[in-house]
Amino acid sequence: MKEQKKKLNSELELPKQPLKCKGCFWGEWRETKQLCHLPKCVLEKSNFKGG
Repeated sequence: MKEQKKKLNSELELPKQPLKCKGCFWGEWRETKQLCHLPKCVLEKSNFKGG
């Protein structure tokens, strides 16, 4: 019985902050999810217009 509980706990993955969001000024990690204050990610190159 104890072995089953240990196995379940070790297999349970906790949410992690996305690597691209770590250290970003515009967002924050709140316990289980990333909250961003911008409509588009400033770190993604596809969101910038080339010019």
